[in-house]
Amino acid sequence: MCDAYFVTRFYYGYDRKLLNGGSEIHLREIVNIFQTKGINTKIIQRWYKNEIIYKDEYLEVEGVKASQFSINFIWKKKVSKKAKIIHLNDISLSFPFADKKTTITFHGVGWDIPTNIPYKYALDKYFRIKAHLFRYYSINNMKFAVTRSKKILSVDSSLLRIVQHQLPEFREKII
Repeated sequence: MCDAYFVTRFYYGYDRKLLNGGSEIHLREIVNIFQTKGINTKIIQRWYKNEIIYKDEYLEVEGVKASQFSINFIWKKKVSKKAKIIHLNDISLSFPFADKKTTITFHGVGWDIPTNIPYKYALDKYFRIKAHLFRYYSINNMKFAVTRSKKILSVDSSLLRIVQHQLPEFREKII
């Protein structure tokens, strides 16, 4: 059984090599600390089929066949009820199952899409509507995460600004 569970959209690429994006490197550093302390860790990531991608003495990486948004509804079933640590490596994974045992990393603003892009540069005629809906969803998802989770590690100050402005009673949750 694992003591710590990490949920992420990406960790290994389809070529089974570790990805080198910012959030993947961030997660790798945390997992390395856990491994040096002998803590059994499991990473649950989105994948093209259900399988164990990697396994050694202290780390198991499980691929879960899931779409971009269905992973939010699947990860909770994969985490042991006896888990000591549950960490979501992206705030967008918090809805609907984040709770007081869950910690989260906020990597930065994904909702700050300018809606004043001239039409000829937008991908389609519904770009502005999609941008507004995505912004609305993302900001409300952040509020949900802040109110429901144990702590949030923020590497961007935008979350703290939203919390200070709209949820000041939860400021202490942001580290």
